[in-house]
Amino acid sequence: MASAGADQVALRRAWIASLALVAAGVVGLVLFRAQVMAAWPPATRLFAVLGLA
Repeated sequence: MASAGADQVALRRAWIASLALVAAGVVGLVLFRAQVMAAWPPATRLFAVLGLA
């Protein structure tokens, strides 16, 4: 059975991995916003609100 310390380390790693995945998705949306807007026109409104259109 894992110790409480090992559980905390695993939980922290899971949070870091989750946040990194979300950050990578956001960066991808910003870098490829023209392609996203072309593929999904409603995204244009979102990017306009964010000042990125």
